[in-house]
Amino acid sequence: MINPNNLCMGCMNELAEGESICSKCGFSPEDYNRKRSGRTLAPMTILAGKYLLGKVLGEGGFGITYLAWDLNKEEKIAVKEYFPGALAYRNTRSSVEEYITPLNSTADTYYQKGLKSFVEEARNLKKFDAIPGIVSVKDFFYENKTAYIVMEYIEGMTLKQVMEKLESPMVWSQVLEVMHPVLKALEKIHREGIIHRDISPDNIIVGGDGKVTLIDFGAARFQTGNETKSLSVILKQGYAPVEQYQSRGKQGPWTDVYAVCATMYYMMSGIVPAESIERISEELLVPLSELQPDIPREISDAVSHGMKVLWQERSQDMQVLEAELYEKRKSGAEDPYPKLEWIDVVICIYLVIVIVVAISVVLFLLS
Repeated sequence: MINPNNLCMGCMNELAEGESICSKCGFSPEDYNRKRSGRTLAPMTILAGKYLLGKVLGEGGFGITYLAWDLNKEEKIAVKEYFPGALAYRNTRSSVEEYITPLNSTADTYYQKGLKSFVEEARNLKKFDAIPGIVSVKDFFYENKTAYIVMEYIEGMTLKQVMEKLESPMVWSQVLEVMHPVLKALEKIHREGIIHRDISPDNIIVGGDGKVTLIDFGAARFQTGNETKSLSVILKQGYAPVEQYQSRGKQGPWTDVYAVCATMYYMMSGIVPAESIERISEELLVPLSELQPDIPREISDAVSHGMKVLWQERSQDMQVLEAELYEKRKSGAEDPYPKLEWIDVVICIYLVIVIVVAISVVLFLLS
């Protein structure tokens, strides 16, 4: 049995005897705690009596994700804490309290709605453990006046980290290959009425084995009141469609279509798209085919179609988007950049020779 006191809170591997800084990942508890945000729970915190928290893996508008260790099963996991920063606060540095407190009564109303939605989506996602491309949910529970989702931990890098490492856009065909499992997974969960609402390069993990997984479900759904201001703070700029900025914006599968296409746009161009809210009065989206001439026109058009500002004009679901990106090419749709067969090359060379000879003869006669 592994002694949890001997685990590195940065990688959950066992520390060597007398080791304070992990030789495997370089994690230093002293440095981490000095820089740690007061919003986050400290390493070695135990939740539900069995989940030991480590370092923060990610901190977004809707919550905080921690590296963790299942004390019973002795395995590495990830724990997502519902914590909408625009609506609530916590300072673990100035108080021993670990619970989250809404900013005021109005914020509390939206906080509770979001909390309910967070847990409901965790329950629904638990049904989809076997679907490739979606992070597996192991458990969910209430504590600290909030809720937590326990998920499988996926070794790998986010798409954003992959892009930063590449330092250049991905080849369009590679993007289609990487994103296809994500589209298929979203198609299945959309049938159950679940919408991700927070798709971006930060929330797609590429594992060491090349497996692509969509993470970070449970983004709160705001419906009425003064939510617009909060949403403008917590939504991912460049990847959120305009209906997510509106207090009564109609959200559906088309909402995730926009975010998926925006992610693909970034992958193929290296450019984060202009915010959808800014594109209402002026179209600021340059087609991919103009940025990267090697990208086929139909691929560029499919991405642009999925990023239409008005949801009614957009590809309505993942099936439509998949057909535009993949099926049309398979069915032999005309390629704007057709490949020449060897016979075509021979004919072209022959014609060039004939033209050159003809011009030479004319010039000879004229001289």
